[in-house]
Amino acid sequence: MFYIGIDIAKKNHEASIIDSSGKSLSKSISFSNTIKGLEKFRDFLDYFNL
Repeated sequence: MFYIGIDIAKKNHEASIIDSSGKSLSKSISFSNTIKGLEKFRDFLDYFNL
């Protein structure tokens, strides 16, 4: 099981992913509140097959 944390802001968001033991699986990513930014977040999720 994985957990995704997202810090929501007006212009930019920050997301990170951990496993069930609390181990971080990658550095967090920053993405803008735009279609292009959401595509970046989707690619981040796709990398982990989520």
